[in-house]
Amino acid sequence: MAYTTIKDSSQFFHTQLYTSNNGYAVSVVNDANFGDFKPDILWVKSRYTIGGYDYDHNLIDSSRGKTKTLWPNANNTEFTASQSNYDLTSFDTDGFTNGAPESTNSLGGGNLGKVAWQWKINGGTTSTDTNGDIDTTVQVNQTAGQSIVLYSPSNNTARTIGHGLGAVPKFIIIRARTRVENWHVFHYSAGTGGITLDTGNAYNNNTVLGDALPTSTVYKLGTDFRMNGNYSYVGYFFADVQGYSKFDKYTGNGNANGPFVYTGFKPALLLIKEKDGTEPWVMYDTARNPFNVTDLKLSPQHINAENDISALGAAQYNTVDILSNGFKLRSNNGATNGSGNTFVYAAWAESPFVAGGVPTTAR
Repeated sequence: MAYTTIKDSSQFFHTQLYTSNNGYAVSVVNDANFGDFKPDILWVKSRYTIGGYDYDHNLIDSSRGKTKTLWPNANNTEFTASQSNYDLTSFDTDGFTNGAPESTNSLGGGNLGKVAWQWKINGGTTSTDTNGDIDTTVQVNQTAGQSIVLYSPSNNTARTIGHGLGAVPKFIIIRARTRVENWHVFHYSAGTGGITLDTGNAYNNNTVLGDALPTSTVYKLGTDFRMNGNYSYVGYFFADVQGYSKFDKYTGNGNANGPFVYTGFKPALLLIKEKDGTEPWVMYDTARNPFNVTDLKLSPQHINAENDISALGAAQYNTVDILSNGFKLRSNNGATNGSGNTFVYAAWAESPFVAGGVPTTAR
């Protein structure tokens, strides 16, 4: 049985749905099972098209500060809100508050449904990690296996950075804050090198994207500017934690009765990417999809509304069942289940398969 010390995943990850109010301030109260949930990583996306427009993903964290926004779907440099009542105005003890939108519709623009994926780290409290060749500013939650890492190299010589997890990170997202650049993603099951979050490009094992697997203390940077250079960077580091998070791979069978992928928990958020091809990233969550089949798809590389991404298709395409102990592919489409193709995934739990000796229920 897949026992875990994390009996309620909503201590550390939560998905919240809310509706913005045409640029007026909205306080979003999280309904996490655990109680108060103050986020440290906040990733927000508008779910629908309004007035013929779709809107960017927005990613903010408490280490960089509430005024600093990056867009997972774009290579733009970090945006800083000019006034404290714009965009994200506060991380709250039980959620967050947004004001008028200044950065490409942001968290509060329009009058439409939005989804907020949230991770709790350490309440914004940071420390210095000196384990690598470059000192880093880290905010760490070792129990949940997740950390925020800030660093500023002086050049792009290959070197190591500390991440603070005390465990081997299996999934890493890095972004240059002050340079127009792609997002870098490392996935342990794919090996050295990396992939981009803001494109559908295949995994690239070129040594400029790293030539060593991370350890429990450091990650070795390659020489590519998207992770290493005379710029400021932010990284989000995640380790496998039994019953809470899993970062692995599977092989598609090209069949509507697709493979079952065991995670050891009921996923709350699931990201899938074809490793060696150019199919887009796919995002599912159980807040937008409370019942199976799970078919409301977003993609971090696209601004499009749910199921409005031509490569992912309508509701009957690239569907999955989210189960009490993993997920099962329910279509034969290329972004999630191409025959013989390798897919990498990242998953965070809604609830562990077994908590305190009690199995979780299926949907």
